[in-house]
Amino acid sequence: MLARAARPGLAVSRRGRACYPACSLAVRALSGADGTPRRRACANQPPPLFPLPPRPRPAASAAAASRRRLAAAAATPKNRAPAPPPWAVPGGDDDDPSTSHAWLRTDLAIVLVAPKIPHNTGATARTAAAAGVPLHIVGPVGFSLADRDLKRAGLDYWKAVSVGFYEDWHAFASALDRPASRLVAFSKFGTVHHATPGLYAPPPTPGGRTWLLFGAETTGLPPEAHAAADAVVRVPIITHAVRSLNLAVSAGVGVFEALRQLDGPVLTAETSVGEAGSVGGGGVR
Repeated sequence: MLARAARPGLAVSRRGRACYPACSLAVRALSGADGTPRRRACANQPPPLFPLPPRPRPAASAAAASRRRLAAAAATPKNRAPAPPPWAVPGGDDDDPSTSHAWLRTDLAIVLVAPKIPHNTGATARTAAAAGVPLHIVGPVGFSLADRDLKRAGLDYWKAVSVGFYEDWHAFASALDRPASRLVAFSKFGTVHHATPGLYAPPPTPGGRTWLLFGAETTGLPPEAHAAADAVVRVPIITHAVRSLNLAVSAGVGVFEALRQLDGPVLTAETSVGEAGSVGGGGVR
């Protein structure tokens, strides 16, 4: 038998335990989604005095949204050639110093193979503009080249970047002048230190160029790139803290180490101390 407690709204069992406090938590626990009473733990408990309104359900769960994205990605043709975004000017304007590519280096280039994150590609494009080296993007990429995140990461420096686009690794390898090309691949599985002297010297032939290869953020370089590379290098890191460096950071380390070896510690007029927004040409703004 149940006895009514002295305090209204509280039922007490035979052992003296309260089993129905008249509070919002009890009302919520005893009310269904439509406000109807659920099965009560005690047969003699009264129904909730103030049923709560039904809870609104989200239109779609995160799992359903993820399934839709995966289905859309599966329906997209793979290995399609990435089209240049409208705001990238591969040719440049020789009359405009900010877009002229006449000052680009011909002995060094950055290659991103199947990048997945637009922010990293945009940041690498800014590094390429600062170093005066061309940037080559090899598909398939994991984002749209019109992505606003890609443009935002590169700020307004995209117009100063010479960008090359390739459908896949085979298309890139077919376009190489192999005797005049040295491929240096960056990988956590590399066996050569990235600062080894003479590592970035291009072949001593007309049009010789060193290509710095960087793979996808999730999978790294494909096996074909490893097989074609003249050297597979590694930037030493503390591996018990992180698995690998960020792609854009790795590209910056590789590019400026190559410039140090090729040019030496030289400050030109364009990178002199006192330049707006920089210190010794290496400032961060």
